[in-house]
Amino acid sequence: MIDDPVRRGRALGAFYLRLEPGLWDDVSDSGLLAGADLPSARAEWGCFALYACVRGLVAAGGFGEENARAIDALHETIADHWESEPPSFEPVSERRKRLTERYEEYGAIGQNHEARGNDFVTARLGEAAARHVSGTDIAHVELGIMLGELHEAVAHGAAESVREASE
Repeated sequence: MIDDPVRRGRALGAFYLRLEPGLWDDVSDSGLLAGADLPSARAEWGCFALYACVRGLVAAGGFGEENARAIDALHETIADHWESEPPSFEPVSERRKRLTERYEEYGAIGQNHEARGNDFVTARLGEAAARHVSGTDIAHVELGIMLGELHEAVAHGAAESVREASE
């Protein structure tokens, strides 16, 4: 593991930036987004994938002060990337607001259901993300399953990436 939490968070940010676009392509190519507003769906997927990276970071290093600094560095890396991108449908300030709202929602799902086990939490997270990605109150069940599985894969990959990274 990278000892310096800031470098650890930045390395995880680079992991996210490498991985997220290809996974979005898988989601958008799945045929499960019929009728969805694709720019909004993409932003929602990005929030969900970033939340998975945070979960992976916490799984690898716990909830301590060092990991809080790593999480801040992860978010700074992503914010820097957003600022460098051409303007999108959503200003960066709105993207940050969306991210904060989703983290609160996804975090509550984890806290409220952790006693029921990881598979249950994954399913609930996938369902919530599917509603946001599809822009509907009742999302396609297969989309929820796909998003939940991708979320777990990203979280596991992020945890492994953090554990195996070195100075």
